Formats: sequence, structure tokens, C-alpha cells
Amino acid sequence: MPYDIPEGANEAVGSIGSVVLPFAAPIVFWRNGDKAFAGVKDIQDVRRFGGWAIQPDEIESMKESLPPELPADWLEMEFMGDKAVYTNYITRRIYAAPIARRFAWFVNEGRSKSVTQYIAYLGIRQDKAVQPWGPVILQSKSLGGVDLDKEISKFNKLTAQFREGVKSQFFYAPLGTWGELPELVSHKSKDGNSQSTVTPVRVYQPPSGYTKSLMDMLFVGRETAAEIVEIRRQSQEWLDDWNNRRKVAAAPAQPEDNPFGDEPLPEIVAGDGFPF
Repeated sequence: MPYDIPEGANEAVGSIGSVVLPFAAPIVFWRNGDKAFAGVKDIQDVRRFGGWAIQPDEIESMKESLPPELPADWLEMEFMGDKAVYTNYITRRIYAAPIARRFAWFVNEGRSKSVTQYIAYLGIRQDKAVQPWGPVILQSKSLGGVDLDKEISKFNKLTAQFREGVKSQFFYAPLGTWGELPELVSHKSKDGNSQSTVTPVRVYQPPSGYTKSLMDMLFVGRETAAEIVEIRRQSQEWLDDWNNRRKVAAAPAQPEDNPFGDEPLPEIVAGDGFPF
């Protein structure tokens, strides 16, 4: 097998896991662009296009266990909240190898919200290579989680013929927003009385498709592959926490906070850890 991964690595990431992770992994969450900025050409960042964000508190609380700096393409940006200004680190796109997935419903003040999380390994794009940064938690809520599942599944299918039997968990998936114009998708509520506009996450699709040489660039390398196997092993209790929760209540009776979209949330079968 040309890709040099530790013996048994493919099998090790094929099972599932979860609670508090025993290693530092900041939450990297999906943030929709603001449709009010759709025509503002001077804005080229997440505020207009959508993308990924990290709360500074996440980095501060784990700084002793994280690399000294975020990748260079992360920007520190202020946003206006309901009551005050707050700060996020933001970037339109990331390179992340998704390792395992969990999904659950949460109820707050009578309203339910679905949350999708992937434990993943973040990479840094440098010239024609992607260098390892460290583990993170990719997070998206409601129908954004459906988009994330679909795009990770798409990456798996688009690259299958070039991975030579190695699981997609050992390759950095380019996930974010692409192109010169923001993609705005409107979803109507189930009752048709309201709608929401989002900027969905997308996996990068090269104009000529994925190739063996591109997959060589996205391969995490043997050392990081071994680390991914250990991350997968240590994540078992963290994953099980939400999987066990779903066995008790698979679908909420309460309305969802963001019930927009023509497609229903997918039924996730506990035990596989991935949507493909």
C-alpha cells in the first residue's frame, strides 16, 4: 500500500467513541455569512461568505496544550451581538481530516436544537503541502449539520479511487466557502410562514476533479496517522456520551430552533460514527 500508515490504522478508526476529551481540541464552529453583506465587494471574509470560527476563550483555556499560534489565515474579527460586541477568530476555509462524528438533540427553554460534531485533525496549508496543526472539534447546528455531513460524505466519494484503500480519515478535507460570490440558500419553515438564508459549508471540488497528486498533498502522513489512531481511541467515551443519549430520545417532540429546510434531518444509525 503506497500510503504509509501504521499497521491496523484503517481498522482502528472504523469504530466509535465520547464526555470530556482527554486532550485539547478547541471547537471550530460553522458561522453563516450575513446576507446584508452579499453585495459588498470589499468584504471578502466570513462576514459575507460564511466560514469557520473559534471563540477566543476556547484558545485561552487550552493555550498551554495547543500550538503557539493559529494558522496564519485565521483573522481576529469583532461582531455585534444582541447586547455587546464580541470577538471571533474566523477563516473561510480549513483543511481538516474528520476522524469520528457524534450527533444529538438538546432542549433549552422548551425548544430543541440538533448539534453535529466531528473530532478532526486540523492542517495548515503551506505552499504545496498541508502541515499538521492539531485536533479540533468541528461543530454545526441544525441543518448546518446536515450540510456538513453531506460534504464530508461527498469528499469520501470523490476521493475514493485515489486513496488506494486508505480511509478518508487520513486525508485533509478542504471544507469552507469558495468562489468570488457568496452562496446564499433560503430555506422555508415547515409551516411556510418564515424563511432563513444561510451560506452552507462546501467541500472544495477541483475544476478537473481530485487526482492522485492532490491526494498525496492532502495525506496526513504516517506520524499524524498514528496520532489520529490514538485520538480515535481516546475519543470513545466522548462519542458514546451522545450516542447513548440518542438511544433514549432519538427525535424531540419540541420544535427545533431553526426548523428551516426542505429536507428532513437524516436518521443517524448509532454505531458507525460516519454518514457514509
